[in-house]
Amino acid sequence: MAADMKFNELRKNLKKDCSGFPVVRLAVIADWPTQFLAQALRGCAYERRLNLVVYEGTGHPETEILAAAAAGLYAFEPDFVLLFLSAEGLRDRFYDSAGKDPSGARAAMRSGPDFAAEEAARITALAAHLCAHTDAKLIVCNYCELDDAVYGSLGAVHNDSLPRMIRGVNERLAQGLTDASGSVAAFIADINALQNAKGRDAAFDPRLYCVSGSIFGLDFLPFAAERILGIMDALSGRIRKCLITDLDGTLWGGIVGDVGPENIQIGELGLGRAFSDLQRWMRELSRRGIAIAVCSKNDEATAKAPFLKHPNMVLRLSDISVFVANWEDKVSNIRYIRECLNIGFDSMVFIDDSPAERDLVRRMLPEIAVPELPKDASLVLRALQAADFFETSAVSDEDRLRVDMYKAESRRAETAVKAGSIDEHLKSLEMTARFAPLDAFSIPRAAQLTQRSNQFNLRTKRYTEQDLRKFAADADCIARCLALTDRFGDCGIVGLVILKREEGGKALFLDTLLMSCRVLKRGVEAFMFNELVALAKEANAEFLIGEYIPTPKNGMVAGLLASFGFHRGDSPQEGAPQESGVRLRLTAADYAERQTHVVKQT
Repeated sequence: MAADMKFNELRKNLKKDCSGFPVVRLAVIADWPTQFLAQALRGCAYERRLNLVVYEGTGHPETEILAAAAAGLYAFEPDFVLLFLSAEGLRDRFYDSAGKDPSGARAAMRSGPDFAAEEAARITALAAHLCAHTDAKLIVCNYCELDDAVYGSLGAVHNDSLPRMIRGVNERLAQGLTDASGSVAAFIADINALQNAKGRDAAFDPRLYCVSGSIFGLDFLPFAAERILGIMDALSGRIRKCLITDLDGTLWGGIVGDVGPENIQIGELGLGRAFSDLQRWMRELSRRGIAIAVCSKNDEATAKAPFLKHPNMVLRLSDISVFVANWEDKVSNIRYIRECLNIGFDSMVFIDDSPAERDLVRRMLPEIAVPELPKDASLVLRALQAADFFETSAVSDEDRLRVDMYKAESRRAETAVKAGSIDEHLKSLEMTARFAPLDAFSIPRAAQLTQRSNQFNLRTKRYTEQDLRKFAADADCIARCLALTDRFGDCGIVGLVILKREEGGKALFLDTLLMSCRVLKRGVEAFMFNELVALAKEANAEFLIGEYIPTPKNGMVAGLLASFGFHRGDSPQEGAPQESGVRLRLTAADYAERQTHVVKQT
């Protein structure tokens, strides 16, 4: 991982050729010199196979953002804007906030709560201005806590102490930038938590600060850069969805087949507490929506015995989406897990106490994240938490039901194997769908889909909840989400379309058409296009216009529009790949409804 590399090692990446990597444009707005941070960001981006182009706007944030100089920022057309203000600058403003007393007596500083409220309002206003003037995703770093020891231990509770004031600003930022109304679409990078984890002495270099103004030491910068890039990845759909774990020596101490389930190390036995804490963390990941899968070389009954019999097991079979225990090689079993969950290898993390197994998976399945684990079991959990594999930009109610969805997906995969034909399998699923306007309940999940869906995604436009609220309220837009249910359970919201009126209302442009990978190859796309044409006719639009923008992952939809009758004047061969950026048209009246086993809910 890049965060494990020293700053000088990362800086060597700046001389390497990254021209073949996807270009990402990041604007950094700060009140401190960010040249070292920019280098760390670019070096870490190389490790993630990204070509990061950085614009640095250093100085007074209001001047940079609000004044005419902002033309440079907006001309840069960033994909992301990072607003990174220093706790040192906040401290100085707090110390200098005394008002003028006409009598000449020494004036008191602004009270801590009042100052915190004003500072949070100032940053929220800057964020709102940025959101109004750019389509970039906005990331705001919170303030690192400083303790000036002026109030000693009383600083933890005294309203006018520096530590209490900084905590007050961070708390108000957390509330203001994640307002349920969506008034400001910004994401917080918790740099303060990172500093707390590493320690202030490790994060701050007084000499470097005095010489250059950098608020962080050089070797802390890779950790900050990784935290920021992790959020950028999450907002771009590059996220991890599944944790695959070994059992013996990883999830508990000892070999269950040798010592029996009653003698494994868990709970108070041996290093059992370390394994219990690891299981507790994995259980919470499962509740958040991360799929937990087991991949063990063992007899299935033996492997499941601790889950069924040991009273101190924290993780239960109900928390696990796919359980694979046999004597096959782990690469083959991981491929099977991927098929069951219907996700990409790049969405997976694999942990195993065996260096040989880790090396095998790394070599055979290089897209999977395979962290090195400490030999000491008591250090494993902290290492995994520090790696921050499961960064996310949002959590929806549907995420908490995802374990059941993954289990249902596994049962669907088993049914498909047993079915006599694909048509027979699809019919047996008894699929029903609801194609409905976006509302307050569906918008959070729809926003997640735009940020996470990569394969079945025509234009791969990433939208925030605030963006989708605007579409839903716009009379010139038609936004619909698709929810699917079958006999195995509720799949949740799996598709999104956003149509924009063009040509005086005679045409509807497909700004967004995407579908979750969980429901690929079930005929859901035919249902969606049938509904799209019906929407066009309801809106008195004669044409649908579509565009394909290729990415490294959406090649499967290159010929999608042509396969449903879209053309450019001369009818292309059905399913032929579409040129990037070329608009194809479909005459609604000429569309022949496609057969599908998906039934619309009435």
